[in-house]
Amino acid sequence: MSEGYRVVFGSVKIQKYTVKFLRTLPRNLQQRLYDAMKELGKNPRPQQSKRLSLGVLVYGYTAQYRLRVGDYRILYDVDDRAETVVVLAIRKREEKTYA
Repeated sequence: MSEGYRVVFGSVKIQKYTVKFLRTLPRNLQQRLYDAMKELGKNPRPQQSKRLSLGVLVYGYTAQYRLRVGDYRILYDVDDRAETVVVLAIRKREEKTYA
């Protein structure tokens, strides 16, 4: 039996952008977001996550879920067959977050 889901980024470009974005945030917030992504590997659909009814197009991928971490949202998708959580974006909550 597997240990949990792998947490990966949608692409190398998304990973580089996300790491660069995280570096602009205070360390405690960086840690909270990192911990939240890590926990998605244990439970890809935690109670505080929300399924996005239409999905959100992010860099050519469709995010089906969002997880709230303070004023930030982790947009991601889950591939149950591959047991993988694909992180597509971390965005500050504002009008264009889901656009």
